[in-house]
Parts: sequence; C-alpha cells; structure tokens
Amino acid sequence: MIIQDKNLLFDIGSSTLKAELFEKGKLVPFSQKTIFFTKDDSSEYGIDKDNMQELEQFLLENIKNSSVSVSEVKIFATGIFRKLTEGQMSKIKVRLFENVGVDFEVISHELENFYLEKAISVTDYDKEYAVLNIGGKTTEIVYFNHGITSKKINIDIGVGSILKAFPDINMDVTKEYAKEIKDFVLKKLPENSEKSNFAIYTGGELNYMELASYNLQDNSLFNHSDLRKLITFQDFKYRNSEVVHNTTLEELQSFMPENPQWMNGARACSLLAQTIFEKYGINNIVPSDANLLSGVTKQQFSKVVICGSMRKHLDDINELMNFLKNKNIDILSPKCIKNPKLFNGEFVVFSGQEISKPEESFKIELEHIKAIEEADAVLFCNPDGYIGHSTITEIGACIAFNKRIVFTNSKDIDFDLCFPKEIGLLA
Repeated sequence: MIIQDKNLLFDIGSSTLKAELFEKGKLVPFSQKTIFFTKDDSSEYGIDKDNMQELEQFLLENIKNSSVSVSEVKIFATGIFRKLTEGQMSKIKVRLFENVGVDFEVISHELENFYLEKAISVTDYDKEYAVLNIGGKTTEIVYFNHGITSKKINIDIGVGSILKAFPDINMDVTKEYAKEIKDFVLKKLPENSEKSNFAIYTGGELNYMELASYNLQDNSLFNHSDLRKLITFQDFKYRNSEVVHNTTLEELQSFMPENPQWMNGARACSLLAQTIFEKYGINNIVPSDANLLSGVTKQQFSKVVICGSMRKHLDDINELMNFLKNKNIDILSPKCIKNPKLFNGEFVVFSGQEISKPEESFKIELEHIKAIEEADAVLFCNPDGYIGHSTITEIGACIAFNKRIVFTNSKDIDFDLCFPKEIGLLA
C-alpha cells in the first residue's frame, strides 16, 4: 500500500483556484489564482473557453513548478462545476486528462461540508458556533455544538452572484451598496432558528482582513493555534463601509500583488458575509485561512468502497481496511471479510453471505456496485498490478458514476485501458 509523503492538492472553486503542497504532514500554500468562471452553454465545456484554457494552464504550471508527478495530484472542484451537465463535465475530464494527465474530480455539497467540518472543529468550546464558507457561486453555513455538527445550510449564492447582480460595485464608491446587496441576499437566505455566539469565517479571510487593516483583536473566546484573531460584527461592518466607499479597487489590489484579481470579489464577499451575520445574529467573527483542503488532509474520505481480488489479495485488503478504520473512514463495502469461503472455485463469500448457486453471486456483486454509487471514492487494492474480471466491471461502474478512482498499491496496472485515476493515499 502506497502512502504518499508528498502531494499537490488543488481546490478549484467558482472564482478562486488554490494549489497547496501536503508534505510531511504539513499543508503549505503553493499558488493561488482568481478566475471568475462564466457559464457558457454554447461551449462544449459549459464554461467560457478562455476560462477553460486558464484552468488548464494553472494546473500545468503548478504541477511543473512543484516538481510532483501527476500521480501525486489530487483535485477537488466545487461551485459552478456542480451545475454543469454530465456531458459538459465529461468533456472537461477528457480534456484535462489528455492534456494534463490528471483526474478532475467534482465533489458534492455534502462532501464539501464534511471537509469544512474537519478543517475547523473547536471541540473544547461548550457553546454553539457556526462556520461560514463563501464561494463564487455557493455559500455553506455549518453549525456546531461541542464540536459536533448540528445543522447545515447550503445557499445558491456567492461572490459571483453579487458581482453579476451589481457589476459596478468595484467602480462606483458613492452608491450605498450595503442596503441593496442586503435586500438581494435576504431573498435567498432561509429562516434559521440556530443561535451562535460567533462564526468562523473561512477561505483566506484572515489574510484579507490583515492586509486590509480590519480591527482584529486577539481571540478571547477560546484557544486555537489556527484561530488566533477575532473581530466584532460592528467593527467588521464599519471597515466594510470604509472599503466600499473610501478605498479604490487599485488600492485593494495593491495589498495582494501576487493575485490582485482576488480583490475584485472582496467588497462583494464582505457585504454578503455581513448580511448573513446580521440576519443570523452573529456578533463575533473569527477569520480563518482554512479551506476544504485543510479538511482533506485531516480525513481524506468520508465513505469508500474497496475493490480487488478477494482470492489473491485478502491480506492486503484487510491491511487497507484497518488503515481506513483507524482514519475513521466508513467502508461501505465490503463490510466484513471474516470467515472467507470459496464458492465454485471462483467467488469468495464472507460471514453473512450465503449462496448455493452461481446466479446468487449476482445479488452480492450488485450490492457492491450500489455501494460504489454512494461512495466518495473507490479504492482498488492491487499489490502486483493484477486486475481481475470483476474488478474490470467495477472500474466501469466507477467511470459511469463519475467516482474518484484510487489505486492503493501500484501504477503498473495489468490493464490496457488508460483512464483517470490516482495512486496512493495521503499520509
């Protein structure tokens, strides 16, 4: 089983693209770029062709500059990519596999929430708190109680939605955008009875607030090495007004010369967050630079399926299952590999699986295929590169269901079809 000690991870959102190196247990920012992806149904990719070219170039440049192989790359796309058709996503996957050699994987809202929960959890705080993550097209709010998730709210509005509705927000500093944006956003926000003393505001907001001179104070609510600053809602609102009315876009961009385009969404993002905080009665804000990749490195998957030869590699599969259980990863199938028995010299059955004729093996295999459809990823255990007939069927199911395929042992696969896949697991 390959446990990689170095990976290049990509967080591809609707407007912000991040590349971070995960090496020796540490996640280090590597590169960031802003692309305001535009939906374009006249394009075979469902997004603007120039956006597509920029995305491809961003991936190529970072893989080259980081000196990692494509087998050490893992991609987590969200936002606008979830809104594309199956055909459009297939075109993107094929192009990026052919031109870059990577598996471009779009994760569900559910899995994105899971990673955000893992990224920031304050287990020693005895009151309820919230985590706010604003993307280009979507926004997630997760409520916690004693570090346990109590409620999730997913909203189809983001920075791009504000910029599209208010295209002059970065040019006209005289207009009272706060009220107009508040009215616009409130129509999208659901009613919410949850109460929270503070919210952790993720996605590079600590860096932004420090660069833009917000009135940050030391975090007096709880001790956390990654959550060291705090700002009151009133101070946040006051500085937002100054940024909107007294600070030009050029000044904002000068704060972040390595990626000035990020600041194009700063006003929109801050006023969107301001409306959410006010609507839900949040009086204290803890800005954070954590993102979903922080969660990925803490727990790579929520639920998986394991495939491989139960006849040839049962000991290796057992080792993999123990590794996953120690990481708190749910194994949907196989649930148990105790008391293996060989039926008809070919098919392996375990405790709780009884068959008396070959046709009954179909039910077991069908349950396994259904589990693949529910999984975040499918792990193929192939220590010597061997791929059996059943495993070929399971690879086909993964491709049909657009599932992340991970070979845990070897890239020397005894199989003549070239397809997007990853090699190895995170340490």
